[in-house]
Amino acid sequence: MKSQLITLAFTLFVFTQLTYAQNSLDFNGSTQYAQSTSGGPTGASSRTVECWIKTSTSITSQQVFVDMGNMSTGQRFTFNVIANGKIRIEVGGNGFTGTTDIADGKWHHVAVTYNNSLTTKATIYLDGEVESSGNFTVAVNTGSDPIIIGRRNDANNYFDGEIDEVRIWNTDLSQNTIRDWMCKELNSSHSNYSSLHSYFKVDTLAGTTLRDYSGNSRNASLTGSPTWQNEGAPVGTSSSFVYGSSSLFLTHPDGDSVRVSNITGSPTGVHLYRRDKTPNKVGMPTPILSFDSSRHWGVHIIGGTSSSYNLAYYYLSNSHFNSYGLCGTHLLQRNNNALNNWVNSSATNASGTFTLSTQPSREFMLGYEAAGAGALISAPSKKDTTQACVGTTVTLSTKAVGFQFQWLKDGQLLPNDTLASLVVSSNGNYRMIQSKGTACTDTSNTLTVIFNNIPTVTLAPFTPVCLGTYSVPLQGGTPAGGTYQTPYKVGNDFIAQSAGVGKHKVIYNYQSQFGCGDTTSQWIEVLPLPNVSLNTISSACIDTSNIPLFGGTPMGGQYRVNGNVSTTFDVSSLGVGKQWVKYTYTDSNSCVNSDSSQVEIFALPTLQLILSKKKFCDYDALYTPNGQSPRGGTFSGTGISGGQFNPAVAGAGKHGLLYTYRETSTGCKNTISDTVEVFAKPATPIITANGLELSASGTGSFQWHDVNGKLSGETKSTYKALFNGKYKVEVSANGCKSDFSEVFEINYVGLNELKNQGYKVYPNPFSDRLHIRLSSTESAGFRIFSLEGKELTQGTLTTGENEIEVNHLEAGTYLLEVTTGERVQRVKLVK
Repeated sequence: MKSQLITLAFTLFVFTQLTYAQNSLDFNGSTQYAQSTSGGPTGASSRTVECWIKTSTSITSQQVFVDMGNMSTGQRFTFNVIANGKIRIEVGGNGFTGTTDIADGKWHHVAVTYNNSLTTKATIYLDGEVESSGNFTVAVNTGSDPIIIGRRNDANNYFDGEIDEVRIWNTDLSQNTIRDWMCKELNSSHSNYSSLHSYFKVDTLAGTTLRDYSGNSRNASLTGSPTWQNEGAPVGTSSSFVYGSSSLFLTHPDGDSVRVSNITGSPTGVHLYRRDKTPNKVGMPTPILSFDSSRHWGVHIIGGTSSSYNLAYYYLSNSHFNSYGLCGTHLLQRNNNALNNWVNSSATNASGTFTLSTQPSREFMLGYEAAGAGALISAPSKKDTTQACVGTTVTLSTKAVGFQFQWLKDGQLLPNDTLASLVVSSNGNYRMIQSKGTACTDTSNTLTVIFNNIPTVTLAPFTPVCLGTYSVPLQGGTPAGGTYQTPYKVGNDFIAQSAGVGKHKVIYNYQSQFGCGDTTSQWIEVLPLPNVSLNTISSACIDTSNIPLFGGTPMGGQYRVNGNVSTTFDVSSLGVGKQWVKYTYTDSNSCVNSDSSQVEIFALPTLQLILSKKKFCDYDALYTPNGQSPRGGTFSGTGISGGQFNPAVAGAGKHGLLYTYRETSTGCKNTISDTVEVFAKPATPIITANGLELSASGTGSFQWHDVNGKLSGETKSTYKALFNGKYKVEVSANGCKSDFSEVFEINYVGLNELKNQGYKVYPNPFSDRLHIRLSSTESAGFRIFSLEGKELTQGTLTTGENEIEVNHLEAGTYLLEVTTGERVQRVKLVK
């Protein structure tokens, strides 16, 4: 499909695109004011307050321009006009007043400066001249309350009139600086720009916010809806001034300039300003159809009597004129920017200079009888070359009216083309001669029109893609640089997953830089993915053997475990946790699909086994094992039956008891074991006698008994009988006890009086003392026992008389044993 690009006629000036300027705020004198978010300069710091004001022709009350601080003595800084129309500055408790009545309905620049370090600290300026100066009788100590425009801080003395260009500084400006900048907007080239506190340009026509252009974000809010005015003070982008001289000059960066000369009427001063914006109001006189929207000029006269001047505008260097000016160029004028309409000044135009004589304060601007310029057409690139496509036409035109036209191609007249427009269809360099009778002739700029061939556009076939492919680059179109069209395009990619299975059309559209182009298309096929499924286990225990991977359909695919190719599911290597098994299959179209399954490997249950008893005798009763955690499992091993351990069945020796537990939630089981030992019952001991000494067979720990029971302390394999009686013994080994031996009876223990043995014991019975006389020279010892065999006292004996304290013994029968060397003799004692 071929496309066409047609360049239409271009109007070189459109009123709706203009940027207007010169605005102000009108306060009603009773309810309207503006209040900033910040206070002004405080204390006794240096400052300047300046603004443009326009009042009515009669002032009957005090009215405030700008107010700072509060009502305490010395803490207010109020710049105002009083009832007689004279400017005044007050500081709360004192102030001073100017001498000139400004209630004349005209714009005036007013300013006040303050510097506490000067001899004369405060000065009032009116239109750049010193109006009054002096000192205050109270100390200046301005408070930090917000800046208010249009009333005093105690809600009194509202201003009735218009205010523009309010500027507050943290320094006292010089008179020359005030003059130099009063008729032009502030910018960073101002020598005191760093000391700018607040700058309210008052440059909009709507809203409830008065913007601060100082960069300090001290915007003011409007209260009571003061009226935005589409007019303002004589303030421009640039200006020059004279006070006391007869001429002044101002130049635009293009080189065009205005000269003011022959100033008469003794004015106080004259300001020449240039505003590089579209004027605020643009009513045009006949036959003017367009004007210089890049700049206009103004002259502001201050004071004097019927003051006037001569004006010369050297306009040939004006770039706007050179682009849009035709032979019907005029100098327009208006008396002030409050007027809607401009008028023709009837200035003399000679050699590129407009001249006027005896002019009052007013503004000036170039106007053109044509609504366009000499250029016939403007390309989108703003160049004088227009590119079009073969088979189309281009219309060249001018907006000028009231002229005669003659078109030329490549320098040759086109005799039949004398209208304000020309339709062309071939390459060439076109111009137009524009004339008004014999008064003037103007030749337009040359416009080159080039018609370009429609390019041949191709698109290579697309390779089919699988549905699993997320995106495919859109490419293969020639010439390169065109655009691809498909409902499934994101960026420069075809999104296969969004398109779905099937054939989808892709259109390639190419447009050359000149707008000539064509389209072509191809189909891109999205293939379905194979239907893949995987059957596998869902869980396993960590002790499970390797599991072969199979069952994926269609057959012939590849298994992966956690991304690694594998034919088995190796449980022990993978470890506890969730694992992924993936089966991938590639069909004959190389389309790949997969199915995945998650297999969770569970840890074996954690078991603990601390048996309450680990040593047994083979005659012990059945033992139910305990000490296992968690409970609910089963025991197995030698001697285990019905959940109980039988030492007799197990027999002597060490035996392992195995505890097995299966966890219900996972199905995983684990075992833990502990060892028990069974000891055989010791053999029944046999007693033999050697005199009174009895000996027991066997090994281990022994315990002798008589008819009264256990003999305390008699735990050796031998026992020496003290009395006649019946004795038996048992032996213990590894905590197991034997059967008692057969009873052994002693009936031959005799008690002598120790006669003929070298001993004599007396008295017997005894009371508190017992005497033993020893005739032998051998060392000897004695022990006294109770009849139960318990030793009660003992000691050594020396040759001769031995007295033994026995008062601690209670009344009763005791046994005294005397030992000399290997010989032991016993005797009964009575107390």
